Amino acid sequence: MSKLFCSSSLLLIFVPLLLTLAAPAGATSVSLTQPPLSPATLTPADPDTAVLAFTITGAATDTLTGCTVTFSGLTLPSDFDTVALYIDANRDGIYSPATDVFLTNLVSVGGGLYSSGLLSYVMPSGSDSFLVIVNISDTAVSGDSFQSGIDINQVTTAVGGAGPGSAQFLPGFWIISVPSGGGGMVVKFTDATYSAPPGYISPDTGFIQLVDSSANMNAGLTETATVTVTNLFTGETETVILTEINVNADTFQGSFPISDLPADSIPQNGFLYAVGGDVIQVDRSAGLAIDTTTISSGGGPTVTFTDSTFAPAFSYSTPDTGYLEIIDPAA
Repeated sequence: MSKLFCSSSLLLIFVPLLLTLAAPAGATSVSLTQPPLSPATLTPADPDTAVLAFTITGAATDTLTGCTVTFSGLTLPSDFDTVALYIDANRDGIYSPATDVFLTNLVSVGGGLYSSGLLSYVMPSGSDSFLVIVNISDTAVSGDSFQSGIDINQVTTAVGGAGPGSAQFLPGFWIISVPSGGGGMVVKFTDATYSAPPGYISPDTGFIQLVDSSANMNAGLTETATVTVTNLFTGETETVILTEINVNADTFQGSFPISDLPADSIPQNGFLYAVGGDVIQVDRSAGLAIDTTTISSGGGPTVTFTDSTFAPAFSYSTPDTGYLEIIDPAA
């Protein structure tokens, strides 16, 4: 903190605190930024949050060749789906999807350590700022907590090497909160816009949206996820592949054909046979996320006995004349 006196009033100017790991002159150093990071509660449905922000400084022209971060507290590796290292383009300690750049996934190597393995990232002017982002698993243990930190001994650069020092941790604990019944995983039938409830009339096209952080295994790739669609009346099942809507998005979308032809009632043939009144179900991860909808009647051909005015006929006498009304959009 610095103080500036002006007349009889006192003006206080606050400067963000940098916790720097000491290193010999010319060696690599690490500065842990705090604030603006504020440890809080994390859930599987949360947008990606940076749990650690730091700056690595090496020689005037240097290459980051390795980085390992440490998680300390009551956590298990299964609490995290992914741990990823990003370049903090704005150097503000806040994850900004539009500007921050995915560098690599950090892999658990035991003892709370997550390592990048061998890197070859050229740091502009010998330094750069980084973010560590975690995706909380749907099966994480609610109430687990952790601190995140970095040790200068676990950072290596091509020129500066690694200087001696001890780990510095972001003050405060992140608390994991997982709602009962599958955390942030949600699957649902939708219309073609993926934003409104379905209203399927066979034959039709069904649409599915899945939100599942556990399916987002690689923060740098657009991935796929599978769900199972079942006609609860016939028992027929079809597997539908959904595609992530963007890199590291946690949201997956896809479609499947609904057929009114009995010949398409064969399981896993690419068509789900369903007619008016049938209930269809989509589920993900052995029932952790389920949605159902009923196929509406209509859309296909209908044949109705009528009287001479083409009002529905409930009976005919003998002798009599029968009348039929056929409604067939395809005709």
